[in-house]
Amino acid sequence: MANADHLCKGRIILISYKRATFIVCACNVVVMLFMMYTILSPLHLRSTSLPQLVMAVGPFNQKQTNTKEDMERLKVSYKLRRALMPVHLIEEVKELQAETEIDIKRTKIISAARQKHSIEVSQRLAQVKQNNIQSNQQGLQKWRKKKLQSAKRHEVQRPK
Repeated sequence: MANADHLCKGRIILISYKRATFIVCACNVVVMLFMMYTILSPLHLRSTSLPQLVMAVGPFNQKQTNTKEDMERLKVSYKLRRALMPVHLIEEVKELQAETEIDIKRTKIISAARQKHSIEVSQRLAQVKQNNIQSNQQGLQKWRKKKLQSAKRHEVQRPK
């Protein structure tokens, strides 16, 4: 049963599944366009009207006049803000930062000195190893010469 019969004001209206699907999809598209408009239009309106709104209402309004009372109120609020600032804590933070910078510099210097010292030690070890190899070769050559000399002496002393 692909069609459904409906009565509307005395007439029979045939609605197929194709027509119903088309109507539902069209409604979805309309709702989606409406939702996109409502989501994106405030961004567009804000970007165009915000500077004018701020200039009209904000502190940069040219129509607003400053009186002595306003100036006094501003001075008092500035003094209160300055009084509420944690000056002691700010100074301590600055001191701690200076100490950590000094410690970092000190550790860099120490690590550079250690690295230099380790390079010197490795060079000395390489020299000692080279000297040790040379002295071992010289000692081996001396030992061979002595053995050859002693073998020659035994050959000469042996009766034929």
